[in-house]
Order: sequence, then structure tokens, then C-alpha cells
Amino acid sequence: MLHIQIRINAVSQARPAICREEVSMAISKEVKAMKTIQISLNSIDKVKAFVNDITKFDYDFDLVSGRYVIDAKSIMGIFSLDLSKPIDLNIHAEENVEDVLAALAPYTL
Repeated sequence: MLHIQIRINAVSQARPAICREEVSMAISKEVKAMKTIQISLNSIDKVKAFVNDITKFDYDFDLVSGRYVIDAKSIMGIFSLDLSKPIDLNIHAEENVEDVLAALAPYTL
């Protein structure tokens, strides 16, 4: 939600007379650009392979476990999570999402 709010502020400062429809379209576009899947990273080898696989993509990935959100490309951040439970992966990609999902198939629940 914070990311969307920042985008709205940037747009409204550029054009103070922005209409509600434009803001709504900006929010819709931003929300559609994220996909969430559940993954399992229950071993050290899986974590290493996962980080190697997602660093090949020039997109942002967040791991969400409870109230914690970390950068999925950070191996240190991943090891700070409870890896015995499934983890939500937020994929921030506007295109080629199918390629990302194919690469993440070994970790998907």
C-alpha cells in the first residue's frame, strides 16, 4: 500500500489537477503488476538454488512470512525467516511472469 501511495503523490505533485480516474488507473496497474505464490524453502540447498534462480530476473521479489517482509534475493534475509512453514512470494513483474513461474516451479506448493 505504501508503494502505491508514493506513486499517487508523485503523480499529483506533477499535475495538481489530476482526476480520480487517472489515480484509479494508476493503482489498478500497480496492483496488477504483482503476483503472489506460496513456496517452500525447507533446506539450505533449496534456499541457495532459489536465490540463484531469482537473481537471473530483473524484477523485485519479496518474501512474506507472518509480519516480516524481506527481499527474496537476500540469502541472509531468507535465513532470518521460519523456513519450516510455507512462505508467500510476491513477484513484482509486469511481463514474462510465465517465465518466472516456470523457474520457480521446484519451490512452488
